[in-house]
Amino acid sequence: RAFVKKRPISDEAIWGSALVACFLFNALWTRPFHRIENAVWLALAFAVTNREIMGGGMRSLVSPRARGFWYRALGAGIASLSFVGILYFGNGMYGDAMLRAADMEGEPFARNELLKKAYSSPMVRDVAERQLCYFSVALGEVAEKPEMIIDGLNALIRYVEKEPNTEDIFFLINWSERLQDQGLMDYMSKFLVKQPEPPASGASGDGE
Repeated sequence: RAFVKKRPISDEAIWGSALVACFLFNALWTRPFHRIENAVWLALAFAVTNREIMGGGMRSLVSPRARGFWYRALGAGIASLSFVGILYFGNGMYGDAMLRAADMEGEPFARNELLKKAYSSPMVRDVAERQLCYFSVALGEVAEKPEMIIDGLNALIRYVEKEPNTEDIFFLINWSERLQDQGLMDYMSKFLVKQPEPPASGASGDGE
């Protein structure tokens, strides 16, 4: 509103508002708070901006009654988001506990149930999904159930399409060789990017 009304606002508040907007926009696709210093910068940006908005720099923008309403609304919003964040964090801890229990579980069906419980947690869903794929393939080998192996491989293919990594790709390529599935091998090979080999030490400049 200060920008639209062309009201004076300090350079510090402009910086803080811009940084908060940058973090929020970035968080739509990435995880900026994996680095603790990013959380510190965001807290500083909020503090600098709120000092002016909640202090005296923008009091003239709204009436005292409206200002009191918006202060209470802002406080309620922050409290609600904090509560949801605590619940989300607790759910992630539950998912981690289920993954740990699954790693220590020796009975196959009990381990499968623990992995499914971990999959229900949004914070560890990607890890649980990957482990379920490998578990299905391994259990299918032991139980000699080809359909279970195929289900696990198909699930892993879908996982690689979302989050490709060399370990999973080579695992699928190895299985494509065992199954003599040339189509799967060709498809997985597309995910590999051939890196240029470094020149041999002491090589001459004649192109060899």
